[in-house]
Amino acid sequence: MCDALLRDCPELVRLFVENGLDVGQFLTWGQLENLYAGAPEGSLLHDLLERHQGTSHEPSSPPEYLLLERSLSDCHLSQVARILHELLGDVCAPFYVGLHSAGQKGIGAKGLSPKAEPLYRTELSPNPWTDLFIWAVLLNRGEMAMYFWEMAPDAVAGALVAARILRELSHREMEAEEAASMKNLALRFENLAIGVREVGVGAEK
Repeated sequence: MCDALLRDCPELVRLFVENGLDVGQFLTWGQLENLYAGAPEGSLLHDLLERHQGTSHEPSSPPEYLLLERSLSDCHLSQVARILHELLGDVCAPFYVGLHSAGQKGIGAKGLSPKAEPLYRTELSPNPWTDLFIWAVLLNRGEMAMYFWEMAPDAVAGALVAARILRELSHREMEAEEAASMKNLALRFENLAIGVREVGVGAEK
């Protein structure tokens, strides 16, 4: 499943789900971080993650030992949270807050091991479809994002958030073709939000 996600194979992802894979039991915080770490080199998301690496404005940021010798393969969801806040402002509640509050593995007589894995990484995401949806949107993977949008709750809010993210990303994207693709996908989500809202209003009458 992880390979299908990283390789942008939405049909294979659908096949996994249709054959019984429980996304709610698959997506841990650690798996989600691995997906972000797999952002293709040269992509805008990869560049944004690198830019936010090793910086934090949250009291719940990782201890200093976790920031030593970090590479993108070690990226943390706090980086993603800062990127989302940069793109969305205060439109949404902060993402991925307090994931270090549960403590760390490897505590012994000599303290924390430099290679200890944070406990939160084994915890399941409470909103796996939404988290995968945001990941796909940040990578501008249209077909994958559409599938996750269909599976995630709150279709109108999700579509509007995706449109906002994509429009903000398009202003930062240096490749003209990729920026145009982001704008087109943003428009699709805006139209979806309008369509879903109109259906809901019609059903209420």
